[in-house]
Amino acid sequence: MRKIDVKKTMQIHSKAKVDFYKTYLERYVSILCQSKYIHHIRIYDVFCGMGIYEDGGKGSPVVAYDTIKNIYETHKVTNNTEITLVVNDKSEARIARVQEYIESNKHSYCKVRPYNLEIGQLLGIIIPEINITPNDTRNLVFIDPYGYKDIKKELLLDLMENGRTEVILFLPIWEYKTRILASTSHLKLNEDILKKPHWTIEDIDERTRFLITCITRLYPYYEAKGEIVTKIPVVIDCQEGCATGTFYPDNGSIEVLESSVLNTAFSTPEKYPWVEDQRQELMDDGVIAYNDKQQLVFTQNYTFYAQMKGATALSSVASIILHGNRNGWEYWLTEDGKQLGQVEGLKKGKE
Repeated sequence: MRKIDVKKTMQIHSKAKVDFYKTYLERYVSILCQSKYIHHIRIYDVFCGMGIYEDGGKGSPVVAYDTIKNIYETHKVTNNTEITLVVNDKSEARIARVQEYIESNKHSYCKVRPYNLEIGQLLGIIIPEINITPNDTRNLVFIDPYGYKDIKKELLLDLMENGRTEVILFLPIWEYKTRILASTSHLKLNEDILKKPHWTIEDIDERTRFLITCITRLYPYYEAKGEIVTKIPVVIDCQEGCATGTFYPDNGSIEVLESSVLNTAFSTPEKYPWVEDQRQELMDDGVIAYNDKQQLVFTQNYTFYAQMKGATALSSVASIILHGNRNGWEYWLTEDGKQLGQVEGLKKGKE
């Protein structure tokens, strides 16, 4: 039986890695392209591989190139965000296959910079430009296991120091973990996984269910009845924003419901940088986004928790929704229109 060349055939773990990368890019690029503060996105694939495998599987550079096109055509992006895709491989034949695919499927939604360099040479080019990243630019560096031994921890920290760079790094740690787990093989929990040379998605799902069952046996919990948890439906209903949610007085958290609308009609965002930072984090995580009507809305139900014991998240969430410094006890109302601060006994001992 002919041995499969794993460098020319897409393996299941490689497909899982690329699928994750595609999903992350879809959110990352689409969210940043909607931001009025971001004008340039740079994506670095420093060990890009073949592009198209001999069995037809698509590698990371091709997936990134196609994903960018799909985002622009599906979401009909009309802003002037410039995207640069940097692809590199030390193999001249592999980078040639990537360029061949790009030339055959050319689109204008991103600029492609191909390199055929050793990692040290490439880093000498990209690190200086990452280190001087301007405020309107974001970087995403993708590193797969092929060349991870040449990437030092200090380099990763340096890349992320500017606060405008994200790194996706995959590490092949299975062999190391197998050696460690083998020393505890008397534990029945580990025996089955040490016998598996390969994993499928079904295997991973089955293992996850098994671990959940084991943990539940070790740490059983009792389900609380819904009626013993205090929940208060709340709304923000004013000219600046409209939100619905559920307030939990017991721990001060508040769940904001999907489709709640955030205020975007303000002229001095720089006065409240913490609000801008919080909103950017929520956008990066896909929690809020602009809809077809160009309203900034919650795309899902999302719970905010109090930062200190005895406090609530009411004011911080009202500030994020309406922008600025807001008193949540005044802006959050009950269903009958009463300010939460006016509900008897609710505010006692809370900030």
